[in-house]
Amino acid sequence: MVELEKVSKENISAYRRYEEALQDDLMKYQSRIYPNKSCDILHWYHIKINNDYIGSIWLEQNANEDFAVLGIFIADRKYRSKGIGSQAIEKIKEICLPFMPVDKILLRVRAENIRAIACYKKCGFIEEKRYSKSNGIKVIEMVYHHLPQRKQMRLGGYDYSKNGVYFVTIITKRRIPKLSKIVREGLCALPKTELTAIGEEVGKSIEFINEYPDISVNKYAIMPDHIHILISINGAGGHGDPPLQDIIGRLKSYTTHKYGGILWQRSFYDHIIRDEEDYLNAWNYIDTNSIKHNKG
Repeated sequence: MVELEKVSKENISAYRRYEEALQDDLMKYQSRIYPNKSCDILHWYHIKINNDYIGSIWLEQNANEDFAVLGIFIADRKYRSKGIGSQAIEKIKEICLPFMPVDKILLRVRAENIRAIACYKKCGFIEEKRYSKSNGIKVIEMVYHHLPQRKQMRLGGYDYSKNGVYFVTIITKRRIPKLSKIVREGLCALPKTELTAIGEEVGKSIEFINEYPDISVNKYAIMPDHIHILISINGAGGHGDPPLQDIIGRLKSYTTHKYGGILWQRSFYDHIIRDEEDYLNAWNYIDTNSIKHNKG
């Protein structure tokens, strides 16, 4: 069974084995086996089979972009052409996409890598364009458009007044980065965010949600062009009132008034937390985000 394990300083040494295993394949099939560590948002995992590290997969995103870039490789030859790559792609989609404000996933693959292209097509990617790099390598750009978690903003028939935990994402109008800016203080320093004046007001509004009876904010992040809130409804009891919509509506209305113009896109995205694993995925999404706000 395919497992994904977050890349950390404790397990990064597996990359030395990947480099040894790939060798010539790096020139034939892979442009890189490391993600872009300077990107704003990075979700980076080892691919494991029976506790063996066999490759890696990641999603990287810049804060002002509505798409993520996928990278993946299987270093151990004996595990190739066995459907493991497609399983890993489905897993990272399941883990990350409910919490990422993206409309599509983009990847680039060398035109001669027939095995990888077949894997990506199986996972729903379609060819969008072809081009040749300056070194003569032919590249196919493929895109995954079908992101139902992000398109369907309300779950039909669901009572949003019920007790539960919700992961909410609210995006600024036209994704303009109005809420914060990314600051990098040195080559080795992790990027961090500095809130703008309206970003500070958004933070105050999120904190104020804790004043509502039986409602609590478990964690949140204020990004340049969107916010994430992990919010619990603990005692509303499913009476048919819409506390989630009401709370988010008040937050948007107050901050729009403070901003003095149109600040947000219409509505908001939500993901209903199903179980403890789903909750931890949401928590970790905020907690490990490389440009996370340091509160929450």
